Amino acid sequence: MTTTPPTWEAGLRLNMTGIRAVVADTFASRCEILSRANLPDGQGGFVISDSDEDWRVIYSDVPCRIAEMTGRESFLKNQQTVEGDWVLTLGVSPPVSEDMRIELEGQEYEVMLTNAHQGYRTAQRLLLRQFS
Repeated sequence: MTTTPPTWEAGLRLNMTGIRAVVADTFASRCEILSRANLPDGQGGFVISDSDEDWRVIYSDVPCRIAEMTGRESFLKNQQTVEGDWVLTLGVSPPVSEDMRIELEGQEYEVMLTNAHQGYRTAQRLLLRQFS
C-alpha cells in the first residue's frame, strides 16, 4: 500500500497554520471587537441598529498589537484613498471587517481598512481611526 504525498497546497496550509499560531502568540495587548447590535424589528426578524449607542462586544480578549502610523497610505488608479491614524495587527481569526470597531485600553477605534483581500495572510492588519 502506498500513500500519496501531500500536495504543495496542503503543505502550505499546514505551514501557514503553524506560522499563524506563532504570530498570534507574540502580541502583548488584548482588545475587544465590537459590532452593531441586531435589534428586533417587531415582526420576528432583526434590523441592524444605526445608533452609536448600540455597539456590542462580539469578541473579547483578542491578542493584538497597535502602532501609530508614521505615514499615510494612498492608492492610485480608481482606488479610494483611506487615511487612518493607527495600525492594529492581530491573528487571522476572528475575522474583522470595515463595519466593526475596536476597543483597546479604554480607547475606541473605527476600522477604516483591512487586508482581508490578501491571500495567505499570517496576520490581519487593520487601519484604524481613533474616536475623540
